[in-house]
Amino acid sequence: MKLWGGRFTKGEDADMTSFDNSLPTSKLLYIEKMLLIAKKIVSTLKINRVKLQKAVKNGFLNATDLADYLVKKGRPFRDAHTVVGQAVLFAEKHQKALEDLTIEELKQFDQIIDEDVYHYLNIQESIHKGIKKEML
Repeated sequence: MKLWGGRFTKGEDADMTSFDNSLPTSKLLYIEKMLLIAKKIVSTLKINRVKLQKAVKNGFLNATDLADYLVKKGRPFRDAHTVVGQAVLFAEKHQKALEDLTIEELKQFDQIIDEDVYHYLNIQESIHKGIKKEML
């Protein structure tokens, strides 16, 4: 099954054919309508970069990057997860973003943290990394 010109058509892919046969026509029509609605939404989407940056900064998106940093430094993930949780709670309590914590504040959660952590906590870096394998 392929999306061609806004319509689903049968393709030669056997896997997709079995998928097509497993769904009733009414479900396929429903999926097609949902995809058309999604297409309209995405085509008219306007991104407010200022609001996006603020939301990303306030959302602790870089908490995962902090965990990755700790793992790269040799901490088992379960320990890194605990450290990051403590750092996030501290940051929330003090109304700060992770990248705004001082090195002394971060070190209270794990002495392995050093100045190079700020590269990992940089929001722009977090956004551009996307795939975590790029951090390795």
